[in-house]
Amino acid sequence: RRYACEPHDPSPTIPLQLARRQLSVRSFDLDEMTIEAAAIEGDRLDRLIPALFANTSVDRLEIYNTGCGCWAATVSRAGNGPARAAD
Repeated sequence: RRYACEPHDPSPTIPLQLARRQLSVRSFDLDEMTIEAAAIEGDRLDRLIPALFANTSVDRLEIYNTGCGCWAATVSRAGNGPARAAD
């Protein structure tokens, strides 16, 4: 196919477009409350993600580009993490 997209790579490697930028990372609980936030160099993201998820209250992380504040990625807890509340 001419304009087909590359499939998502589920490897634990941090994508280059995140690793080379300054990032703002915010952790949220199931009630959408911010638990912690950090501004980091992207090459530290692979160490920050497990550190934030060590807090069992964290449901997901939202990652933004620091300079312009644009959303870059969401990281959700995998496996036996907290269940989502029913709507």
